Amino acid sequence: MVITPTFGGATSKAFCPYCGAGVVTDMQCDGCGSTVADRILWVMVTELKLLQAGGAVLHHMPTAVSARRFYALLGSNYHPTVVPGMAAPTGELPFHEFEPAGQAEALAPNSYGLIIIANGLMDIGAAVPAVLESLSQALRPGGSLLFGGDIVDEQGRVISAPLAAAASPGTETPSFASIVRRQFGRECRVRLGQQIRDRVVEAAGLSPSQLRRVTPQSLFWYQS
Repeated sequence: MVITPTFGGATSKAFCPYCGAGVVTDMQCDGCGSTVADRILWVMVTELKLLQAGGAVLHHMPTAVSARRFYALLGSNYHPTVVPGMAAPTGELPFHEFEPAGQAEALAPNSYGLIIIANGLMDIGAAVPAVLESLSQALRPGGSLLFGGDIVDEQGRVISAPLAAAASPGTETPSFASIVRRQFGRECRVRLGQQIRDRVVEAAGLSPSQLRRVTPQSLFWYQS
């Protein structure tokens, strides 16, 4: 399908990768209720081939739409979680409580083919490096950790709240990206090839400028 992006208006059409219904640029799908973020996540996971055969998936704080779609595909290998005390987005699936800063280290090594934690790391401050280390150790060989961090504007400037608790007294507050580089020794920002970027634009119904604003600059991808 060829998409002609429409700048400044919600008029271009695309097809939802979850249900196949037509979606309008930057809008919720009328067919399944998926958001732009839901559709971007699904396309990235499938186009980047992040799902391992027989590998379990830990998905922290998914939306109801994403959780239902992943569960339909993976069954009991899909493990959706919410922070303690928060209601699950849907009662149809077996959600478990999970606090990254307190429970990540308890995850069994080599137990997950994919861990998705798009939300929840920006609030834990100085615990970020330890949590990333624990999550990476929970990956199977070749497994992937897809996680959220800095939010940037269209010029690539970080506009998210600083990780003040991760800074030593008298030092400049580090960006999430700098913490990730120190932890893994390399750049982990998701950099999509043009073919996948085109697929993201098609599936989510985004104009190129909207794509830069929403993703993938706010996502990081570590592969074990």
